[in-house]
Amino acid sequence: MIPKITRRFVLHVGFSCNERCIFCYYRESLEKGTVKDLTTHQIKKRLGFARKFGKTAVDFSGCEPTIRKDLPEVIRYAKKIGFADICVITNGLMMANYDYCKELLDAGLTDTLFSLHGSSNGLHDYLTRVPGSYEKLLKAMDNMKKLKFGFRINTVISNLNFKDLDNYFGLLKKYGPRAINLLVFNPAEETIKYREDDVTVEDYKPIGKSISDALDKYEKDFQQINVRFLPFCLMKGHEKNVRTMWQKIYEKEEWDPILFMIFRMGYFHLSAGLASGFLLHSRMAPKYGKRSLYAYLCEMVQCARIYYNKAHLPVCKKCSLKGICPGINKAYVKKFNKTVLEPYTKRIIKNPVHFFR
Repeated sequence: MIPKITRRFVLHVGFSCNERCIFCYYRESLEKGTVKDLTTHQIKKRLGFARKFGKTAVDFSGCEPTIRKDLPEVIRYAKKIGFADICVITNGLMMANYDYCKELLDAGLTDTLFSLHGSSNGLHDYLTRVPGSYEKLLKAMDNMKKLKFGFRINTVISNLNFKDLDNYFGLLKKYGPRAINLLVFNPAEETIKYREDDVTVEDYKPIGKSISDALDKYEKDFQQINVRFLPFCLMKGHEKNVRTMWQKIYEKEEWDPILFMIFRMGYFHLSAGLASGFLLHSRMAPKYGKRSLYAYLCEMVQCARIYYNKAHLPVCKKCSLKGICPGINKAYVKKFNKTVLEPYTKRIIKNPVHFFR
């Protein structure tokens, strides 16, 4: 059975932030002071548009949504117009305050996605550039546990913290997050312009091994662990944990790419993406089952995004999963290209949700 396109969309409410993570997609704009935030009216307008588009779940994101004074108000509005699942993606600094957590829950918040990047204050605080951010995040998770409220975790895996995964999972065992997303650092948005620094990944293979070893030890302790921005062949034996851009459009807790393009880049870029995707679709998109027209449109957008951002290496041409694996980041290939990939040679798989349905 072919799943339906996700009913969730992401709403970037603004790019101001109370942290300065060294791997942040928008670090350059933050350092220059050129970030822009939406008004309350603009947020409500986009929520209404998304509801008319059939969306029932929203992730409030940005850089940091909780520094907005109107966050409870827009959460209440989202609930009022029919959003059943309302999530905030946050670094947890503001949510170290128990009363603030309760205020958001009373407003209608149903999910929280915390950003944790290390198992110690030294590592996490170094990556966020805010002393004390680790302790505040742990306090925020404690608050959610006291309120009997489930949450998820995002972690950016970089050259600095991939060896910390054993301690990281050991820490999270006592908090019991509903899901963990391991986001392997890759050049995207403004990070493509980054100068050489210590978060840069020069070889993805050791990171894949470190994640695989941690999954061998800890996977049974968690409901769900997702790994993003790694090809399947670096996670052999754990393919069901890998999430690619082809799978993303069918994941319940991921975002609609069409609304993402409209709100982040505008209709011109969406039109260009659809036009490029239309030309690329016949040779790029996974070929499986009967999909809706909207699914084809989402695939076209993904075709364009994958074509411009991802790359298959020559060895990938031999791989039986090449139809559902976008490969690795083009900017990485251009700069380093040190990762040795090992193609699959068994039966060809064309269904992008084969491993996690």
